[in-house]
Amino acid sequence: MQMGMPQVAESAIRLMDDMEFFAQTRAEAEDFLTLWDTSLHAYGLALNPRKTEIVEGPVAHDFPWRVDLSQFIFRTSSSARMLANDIRSFFARAFGLARQNPDDAVISYAIARVSTLDLESAGWLAFEESMLAAVTVDPSCLRFVSYELSRAKTGGMTTNNELIEKTLNQLCSYHAPFEHGSEVAWSLHILINLGLKLDSRTARLVAQMQDNCCLLLLVDMVKRGSIFGRRPDLDPILQRAEDAHTPHSEDWLLGYEMWRKGWSGGNNFQSDPQWRELYNAKVAFYDSPSNAASPVSQQTSVKTPWNLTSAGNSSAGRLLKSSASNAAVLRGNSGRLSPNSY
Repeated sequence: MQMGMPQVAESAIRLMDDMEFFAQTRAEAEDFLTLWDTSLHAYGLALNPRKTEIVEGPVAHDFPWRVDLSQFIFRTSSSARMLANDIRSFFARAFGLARQNPDDAVISYAIARVSTLDLESAGWLAFEESMLAAVTVDPSCLRFVSYELSRAKTGGMTTNNELIEKTLNQLCSYHAPFEHGSEVAWSLHILINLGLKLDSRTARLVAQMQDNCCLLLLVDMVKRGSIFGRRPDLDPILQRAEDAHTPHSEDWLLGYEMWRKGWSGGNNFQSDPQWRELYNAKVAFYDSPSNAASPVSQQTSVKTPWNLTSAGNSSAGRLLKSSASNAAVLRGNSGRLSPNSY
């Protein structure tokens, strides 16, 4: 692309999986869009039309919804009850803005903003209730809810385990049949971390998934005795883990970690010198939630809400608005919002 249109390719910004290309005119932006699309096709990739557009500048330097939420005033010097009411009002506003901006990380931003407050019991309960309501509106915020619940547990705060358990079981029951791995995996992660249980019906639904991470978390819960009611049949999972083709298939993670954990024989991995070398070097891809910090808590910048950015769902690219000095800006994006985006 630099060879095709160096004047545009040199005016580019990359932030994680976002890419922005600046052009002086709409015609120049359209030409570059065609060049970009052609270049992606050479690698078997394509732009997502729903996430791609050219918008004339100048435009604001921030999302209106983020300006709105950032200006919300919490009465931190007042009573705990007033602060709790403010938190509920804040999330009510965030939910409305999320409906208006479904492709942006409105809820995740709201959680990060409230997490900076010094919360006592009443404020924490309001925050917890709001987060559990939030995961039903936008499950992509589960990773941040996981961090906050883990932080509360470490800090000795009281959590409503009954409500958490009910909410996450419902989420798993809904998302498992659709193979929504991220939603199910984070729900299971939270349940394990808080010592809560998965009901037998939900466990059976998870056991039928293809997602290796979800299956490992499920087996982990079964081994811990964290299933309420009848345990799911793990034989199909064990068969997938021990299949002769597993070391070189999409189930390699399941097979390797089941072997490493001692949950399967792992004969096909033991006989493979490359996998045996990894095993002997104690290489691990999965660690039980109770033995590891929440994945989000390892990101030092996650607690800085003022830098939250959004990256719509599963998009290869989009053209967004420009600054005052340019006519158009091309922003590319290849995945969902993640903790690393903050």
